Amino acid sequence: MKKFTPLLLLCFVTGMVAEIIGVKFGFLFGNYTYGEALGYKVMEVPLMIGVNWSILIFITGFIAQFFSNSLWKRVLIGVSLMLFLDLVMEPVAPKLDFWTFESGLASFHNYLGWTIVAIPLQWAFHYFKIKIKGPFPIHLFLLQVLFFLILLLKLNTLQL
Repeated sequence: MKKFTPLLLLCFVTGMVAEIIGVKFGFLFGNYTYGEALGYKVMEVPLMIGVNWSILIFITGFIAQFFSNSLWKRVLIGVSLMLFLDLVMEPVAPKLDFWTFESGLASFHNYLGWTIVAIPLQWAFHYFKIKIKGPFPIHLFLLQVLFFLILLLKLNTLQL
């Protein structure tokens, strides 16, 4: 718990700062804006986004621990899991009024930005050997993937 809370706060603050820079300057993730669905905003970024960064670092970091003992392999696996979830979320997000990219779709720029922000946070998670008991992180990751995949399939079916 001694390392858990500071890292959780670091993930929240880093995620919020990165997103604020992204929204204000189009730097890191491309040009995008947040809708109203995610609630209260600070500098045009919903607080829920900082929470999401924290949750994603912790659940993907937890899952990555099962695949390797190598710090850097765990970091890369954690980042890859985050990018996979983002790939599934991006087409659905505008329909839910979460966020919208100026060009309509997230570009490579977005995924590169995610990688740049996620690598040091994943590294910290694994370096400090954060432990989470039970399978909850796996369940939460799978629920998010299923939620967005089902919505994506449903939206694509409605467009035919």
